[in-house]
Amino acid sequence: MVYVMSDIHGNEEKFDNLLMQIDLKESDTLYILGDIVDRGPRPIEILKRVMQMDNVKMLLGNHEHMMLQSYFLQCKPEEKTLCAERWKRNGCEVTIAGLNKQTMADKKRIYEYVKNLPLNLEIEVESKRYLLVHGFPEELFGVRESRFTDKTFFTVWERITKDDVMPEGKTVIFGHTSTDNYQECTPPKIWYGNNMIGIDCGGGYGGSGRISCLCLNTMQEFYA
Repeated sequence: MVYVMSDIHGNEEKFDNLLMQIDLKESDTLYILGDIVDRGPRPIEILKRVMQMDNVKMLLGNHEHMMLQSYFLQCKPEEKTLCAERWKRNGCEVTIAGLNKQTMADKKRIYEYVKNLPLNLEIEVESKRYLLVHGFPEELFGVRESRFTDKTFFTVWERITKDDVMPEGKTVIFGHTSTDNYQECTPPKIWYGNNMIGIDCGGGYGGSGRISCLCLNTMQEFYA
């Protein structure tokens, strides 16, 4: 079976709940569409677990990108303060605390893993083509009007709207933007648009927000 999940944001209890619900096997594949880190209590613990799971594949999210820029100093020197302030506004404290507890060797492993995460992945399940993204399809950079002039920023930060036209011949599955922006539903649930599926159900914001998981073989939905 093939599953997709996104925007876990340090919620290890909910992550484990979903893994138990889907009964993830070695023969299954789970795709996490970014944003494991920040906000929730155990982001680095989840990230290190995912790094060890051969059947779990991850995309770069905007929160991992902020971590790369600020903690691992992958930004221009003149933008260091700007990057740090942006990350602080987005719940970095628990991620920094978790990273500070790691050995230098583990920090290096985390850095190497995250910096090599793909922006998008294209897969086929049950003869259907899917494009997995965190924020927006990379191939639409320079096509879709955006305030972002950098491809990585565009892909992890730009937000899909109901009116966006996705690449032909595939369904885009995305996180990043909570589905309550597309439909009125409490608690939030997975949103199905025109050749696009939103799976960020607001789990990183508390309240009624949930983490969702979708099985692409059966389209069964799971929530925690």
